[in-house]
Amino acid sequence: IKTLPDTEIAPEQVAIANRGYESLYTGLNLQGWTQATAGEPWKVRDWVLSHASDAGKTSRLVSEREFDRIGFVTDVRMKDDAGKASIGVGEGATFDLSDPRIADKLNKPGQWNRLELTEVDGKRVLLVNGQPTDVPQSEASGKLSLAASGNVEFCNIYARVIPAP
Repeated sequence: IKTLPDTEIAPEQVAIANRGYESLYTGLNLQGWTQATAGEPWKVRDWVLSHASDAGKTSRLVSEREFDRIGFVTDVRMKDDAGKASIGVGEGATFDLSDPRIADKLNKPGQWNRLELTEVDGKRVLLVNGQPTDVPQSEASGKLSLAASGNVEFCNIYARVIPAP
């Protein structure tokens, strides 16, 4: 067996779990989540959390777990032009994917997008497909919520507590 030399690994190449994230979605069922609206537009399909409803009819899914100073990573895909989605943290912070600061960085409908709320140099930043987006500075604590209208899919839903500066 030959030992490989030590090399620096870029942070984006490190596994999510090794960066302090915990999975909030099993890929098998909605354990750990509460449907905050009537009906059952949220379905688990092939490890993907799928939302299907008429455009304009929004429903929310809320994590049972609460976080202080939450950071998250999730992948989201709008299946068509009518799909809308947002990610909320507690009562104070909502990241609406139709906000031009975010929407301009999204891939076209049908393609996956990665969103990560993190902290860089003491400042909260939302990375949209790896591109930084300025967001309101808040502690962003509470439950994670997913809101969708139309045909939207989420997968790889992770959260962590961001250490205080």
